Amino acid sequence: MTFIGASFKSGPTRCPWDGGRLEWGQRLAPQEGLRVHMPEVFGHLGWRHAQSRGRPFTGTVLIEETPALQSTLVSRLVYIIVAIYAITFATLSVLAHDSFNTHAFDLGNMDQAVWNTLHGRWFQFSNWEGGTTRLAAHVEPILIAIAQLYRIYSSPSTLLVFQAIVMSLGALPAFWLARDKLRSDFAGVVFASAYLLSPTLEAANLHDFHVVSLASSLLLFAFYFIHRRRYGLFLVFAILAMATKEQVPISVALMGLYVALVQKRRLLGGFTTTLAVAWFIVAFFIVIPHFNPAGASPYIGRYDQIGSSPKEIVANLFSHPGTALANLTQPAKASYLMRVFAPVAFLSVFSITVVFVLPDLLLSLLSDFPAMYGFQAHYGAVMAPFVIISGIYGAAFLLRWCRRLFPKGGPVLLHGLSLLVLIFSLYGYYRVVFLPMSDHVPVVTDHDRLAKSFIKTLPDDAAVSALSVLNPHVSQRQRLYLFPDVRDAEYIFLDVTSTPAPIDTPSLEWRVRMMLQDKNRGWGVLAAKDGYMLLKRGEANASIPPEFY
Repeated sequence: MTFIGASFKSGPTRCPWDGGRLEWGQRLAPQEGLRVHMPEVFGHLGWRHAQSRGRPFTGTVLIEETPALQSTLVSRLVYIIVAIYAITFATLSVLAHDSFNTHAFDLGNMDQAVWNTLHGRWFQFSNWEGGTTRLAAHVEPILIAIAQLYRIYSSPSTLLVFQAIVMSLGALPAFWLARDKLRSDFAGVVFASAYLLSPTLEAANLHDFHVVSLASSLLLFAFYFIHRRRYGLFLVFAILAMATKEQVPISVALMGLYVALVQKRRLLGGFTTTLAVAWFIVAFFIVIPHFNPAGASPYIGRYDQIGSSPKEIVANLFSHPGTALANLTQPAKASYLMRVFAPVAFLSVFSITVVFVLPDLLLSLLSDFPAMYGFQAHYGAVMAPFVIISGIYGAAFLLRWCRRLFPKGGPVLLHGLSLLVLIFSLYGYYRVVFLPMSDHVPVVTDHDRLAKSFIKTLPDDAAVSALSVLNPHVSQRQRLYLFPDVRDAEYIFLDVTSTPAPIDTPSLEWRVRMMLQDKNRGWGVLAAKDGYMLLKRGEANASIPPEFY
C-alpha cells in the first residue's frame, strides 16, 4: 500500500481523506514493520472499490508500527543457515577430493574443460573416449564464465567451493517466496531449510562437480522474480540457468507458460517459452550431434527399453504407455518418487507449479541408469527448486481453503503445515543423506598425502593416463586420459588400493604386467610405493620394488 505526505512516527498515524481523494506515494512493504488498518465504513469493499463506486470516504486510515526487529533477526538467521551450509558442504567436498574420493567423471573432465577454456581451448577435454569436447556430451556455455575463477585460484577445489556457495544461495529466494506467499517468517525459515536439507540437492553437492547443479539456485531466483514481477531479473537468472545444461530450457519454457497463462503477461511468457524451446532444440538436436562422433547424445542409451532415438522414445510413450508405466512402478523408482516430494510433506500435489518438476522427474524415472533415481549423483538438482516452489504454493492453496471454511483456523494450519514440512525434511535428510554418509566421512590419510610426491614429478605439459580417482588430481593439462586408455600418454599413474574403474582389479594387474614385459611398448617403473605406481614411457626399469607392496 502507498501513501504520500504522511509523516510516520511512533504510535498510530492518521492520514485524512481530503476532498474524497487520498494522496499516495510512500510504499509500505510488510517487511518494513507497518500494519495498515482500513476503516470499517467500507464494509466488505476495499477503498479502491468504494472510490470507483462513488462512495465517499469519511473516516481515517490507521497505520500502526509493528516490531521490525523480529523479521530482521529471522532474516539474519537464514543468512547464518546459508553460510553454515555453504561452509559445511564446501569443506566436505574439498575433503572428499583431498582424500581421493572424486573421480574422472565428472570432476576430472570438468576441471580439464574449465582449465582448457581459460587457456582459449573452449570446452576441450580428453579423458573421455566419446569425444574431445564437453559439447559432445552437454551444452554448458556458463563454463566460459566459471573459467574466470581459475584466474584467482586454479584448482578443482575452486569448482567444489563455488558449487557449494551457489547452491546454498537458493535458500534465500526459498525464504523470501515462502514468507511472501504464506505471510510467515517461520514458514520462510522452514522452506529455506527444506531446500537445504533436500536429499536431491545434497546428493548433487556431494558428488563431484556438475554445472547443472548450479541451476538449483538459479531457477529458484528466476521464479522468485516471476512472483515479484521483476521480469528483467527473471530473464537474467533464467538465461543463466539454461546455460548450465541442455535440458534446463524445458523447465524454463514451462515457467514462460506460467507467466503467459497465470500472470497474463502473454508477450513476455511467449517470448520466454519460444527462446527456451529454441535453445533446447539447438543444443540437443544440433550442437551435441555435431560434436559427438556418434551423431547423437551419448545418454540416449539409458532409454533403450523405450526407444533408440528421441523421436522413437516420444512415439512409444504415447503408443505403448504400458512400457513406461512398468518402468515407473518399479519399487526403486516408486521409492525415489516418494522421497523427491517428501521434504515438503507432499504439499506439491496441491499446486499447478508441480508441473515444473515433471521434465527432470520423467528423465530420471524412465531411465534404466540406477544413479538417476538413487540419490547418488546430481540428477535431481533441477527438481529440488521446483519441489520447494510447488510445496510453498501447495501450502498457500490449503491455507486459502482453510480460511474460507474456518476463518480463524489459518494460523493453526499454517504452523501445523510448517512443522510438518520441517519434520519431513529432517527425517528425509537423516535417512537418505546423513546415515549413508556417516559411515564414510572423508578423511585424508598418509596414503593420500603420499600421492602428492608422485604428482609433483609429472611435468605440467606431459600427457598422462590415470585411474579415475587420480584423474582429477592431474587434470590441468591438455592431454589427459582415463586408464586403460593410454594413446600418446608419456606417464601412467595408478593406485591399486583404489577402485580401478572402468576396469576390474585382475584386469588392471594383467595390463600392467603385460606393459612392463612388452619391450616394444617401452614402459618402465619410474616410482612405486604403498600401492602407487608411476610408469613412464622409455623408462628402462621394468621391476616392481618391494615398497610398492
